[in-house]
Amino acid sequence: MRGSVYGIWLRVAIAVIGLSLASRADSPKYHDPFDPAVSPAAQSVVGGAPAGPSIRVVLAGSTAASMKALTDWCNLGRRTLNPGSFIDPFDPRHFQEALNAVLMPTFRSIEYVYWNASESQSHVDYVLTLEIGVTIGKHSFGTNIVDLQGVLSGTDGGQKETLIGHGKTKVGFPALNSHFAETRQAAFAAFAQNLSSARLLAAYKNSAEALLVLRRP
Repeated sequence: MRGSVYGIWLRVAIAVIGLSLASRADSPKYHDPFDPAVSPAAQSVVGGAPAGPSIRVVLAGSTAASMKALTDWCNLGRRTLNPGSFIDPFDPRHFQEALNAVLMPTFRSIEYVYWNASESQSHVDYVLTLEIGVTIGKHSFGTNIVDLQGVLSGTDGGQKETLIGHGKTKVGFPALNSHFAETRQAAFAAFAQNLSSARLLAAYKNSAEALLVLRRP
């Protein structure tokens, strides 16, 4: 009798696991938010400054590898039935959301392209060549690192300005909280601070204000 009951419970457990795996297989997979083949609409963003300049963000260096590492880690967590709250901090879409949050208050439009994409024909006022480096702490006491290395320039390629952001944390014990979200937030906070004091942007603002003065009757 006990063996029969055990057999029934075992079959029920297998069925529940099978249904859970099936639902995970059908749910959306994580992906690189800067990949135009997957998210074409996300590569062109309307900023929050109608009178501000436009910018093209050229994603270079290890950015693609970093987005792939995050995507693979999230999809692995999904396949192994980790809760969404554990996976979400690593979702690569948060990187584009954070970039938009930093850039939208200053720029009227934002365009994202990888360095090896076909050359864009649209005119922009500034180009930000940006490398995103990521290290994932995958176990207790592991190290999380987010590095942002950017070079801001005008389209003429003349004056350039370096913008950086760095975040670093340790995974706790036990590894219930990865602290990766805090790592990303620290890096973007530092990057935003650098951008707010960029001389190139101040020069654009000053020239725009001077033009308005000249146009007054």
